[in-house]
Amino acid sequence: MAPTFPLSASAFLEIARVWSTELVWMPMQSIGRQGSGQPRSADLGPGYWKAICQTQGLTNGEAEAVRALSTRLNGAMNAFRLYPTSMPYPQNDLDGSIYGASTPIVTNRDNAYQADMSGFPADYEIKLGDWVQITYDTSREYLGQFTQNKTANGSGVVSNATLSAPLPASVANGDAVNLIKPAGLFKLVLGSFHISVADPTSQTLRFEAEQVHEAA
Repeated sequence: MAPTFPLSASAFLEIARVWSTELVWMPMQSIGRQGSGQPRSADLGPGYWKAICQTQGLTNGEAEAVRALSTRLNGAMNAFRLYPTSMPYPQNDLDGSIYGASTPIVTNRDNAYQADMSGFPADYEIKLGDWVQITYDTSREYLGQFTQNKTANGSGVVSNATLSAPLPASVANGDAVNLIKPAGLFKLVLGSFHISVADPTSQTLRFEAEQVHEAA
């Protein structure tokens, strides 16, 4: 079957057995100084996540399979889904079994860094640093982290959840929220794909990717 873009996490990230996705927030800002030396900064556009990815040791055949898929991405022309492989589940629910088949949603975007949500299991615990994905504008993906501990009430409502990355203005009531392998849409950084040969039969791969805000 021909690849379908964007590639799902199971169709690229997990085949590559990426064990480390170091995610760094990259604000789009201009920074300068006045004649007095006072620094000034301004936002120029939406920020994005940069991912530095490292695979586990792969057999030569496995590495060639990943090389083929990465080549098919055609540089930065096609996208793939990427989640933080070091913490794919909430810290208090390490296999997602408590979360189960829950389908949380946004119930109110309070401001750029705060939202109300519902649909969690009763008394579900969210920890500082847990990752969250919000699907907005039908097929765009927000990726961020919770910046405080929160616990859903008995009805599964989480009020005033604060987030690390700014929420797009178009995030709306009813948008889907996901805490299980929360993923964003990414494209490869050109020239970042490197292969390290561990021995004649195995390799590790390293590449970088940057989040994009386009619709899937």
